[in-house]
Amino acid sequence: MAEMYRQSGDLASAEKAFRKTIAIAEQKHTYSGWESALADLEREQGKPKEALALLEKAKAEMTKLSPMSATAYNIQIADVLRELGDYKRAEQVIDEHRKQVIKNWGSEFGLTERSLWA
Repeated sequence: MAEMYRQSGDLASAEKAFRKTIAIAEQKHTYSGWESALADLEREQGKPKEALALLEKAKAEMTKLSPMSATAYNIQIADVLRELGDYKRAEQVIDEHRKQVIKNWGSEFGLTERSLWA
């Protein structure tokens, strides 16, 4: 439902629906997976700090569920950090992701090169 609102341009309703979905997941002590979508919406509305908080929360939840995927949100996080002018931390987050990709799949894996270019 939230994505339908978003695609139709009703960002307020989209945000409300995303937040409701996330709240339900929190009540059930589970991961919703919608934090990154809400973070994108927050960025669209000029709220990068709120987006960063959501992405960092999603990263923490992902790390609990799948340590191998601990850096899945790092590229998005780095992009928000860049928007906020925190270039040093953005580079650190990208480097963490690159190292995780190499650890998980080796240096010959295609995503390793893309991680270097991010």
